[in-house]
Amino acid sequence: MKKNVLWLIVVVCAAGCYRSEYTVKNQSSWDFENAKLETLPPGWLAAQTAGKTPLATWQIAGDSWGKTIAVVGSPNTGDTHNLLLASSSRLANLRFSAKLRAAGGKESQGGGIVWRALNPQNYYLACWEPLDGKLRLGFVEAGKFVLLRSIHVEGDATSWHTIEVEHFRDSLKVFMDGVFLIEQRENTLMYPGMIGLMTQADACTMFDDMKVEELR
Repeated sequence: MKKNVLWLIVVVCAAGCYRSEYTVKNQSSWDFENAKLETLPPGWLAAQTAGKTPLATWQIAGDSWGKTIAVVGSPNTGDTHNLLLASSSRLANLRFSAKLRAAGGKESQGGGIVWRALNPQNYYLACWEPLDGKLRLGFVEAGKFVLLRSIHVEGDATSWHTIEVEHFRDSLKVFMDGVFLIEQRENTLMYPGMIGLMTQADACTMFDDMKVEELR
């Protein structure tokens, strides 16, 4: 996969000098290459936050270079978050990343990752919206979204991009395409929870190469 260049309206440093040195306790990854097309793999739970319509359709989809997990259709609008959660995961301190590529959506495009998800109403998220060029960090508590940080990050919506978070206790860092962008002290949701993926409203997005490390 080709690396993409981001035009950032921020001053940044190479990501390596900002990643902390933690011990990796466990690690897992998903590339979905062995999954059956047009199915939802076992162990993944589709859900939504603030939804008033049926769930978005998550399934394995074909891409020019392999298989992905994707939202292939969504009837949702507004602030509804479409979620796909790894139902057996329970992590608090982690380093988690996923690749994404926007595939459609009039109201919203792009998407992101979620972690420390206790349920579809309580979780952290980091997401990129190509339509306004914003990378957002926030959390959902009792079904209400709270924005922590938002910065302008422009990139080609039709290319693959990687969002990564590192969250250890209250130290939270966000990277995009290997570039360190956000640092925050945050521990509102302190308990272990599920990891997963998210889009908003009618966004149709492909995801791939998910990687998670449990830190200690």
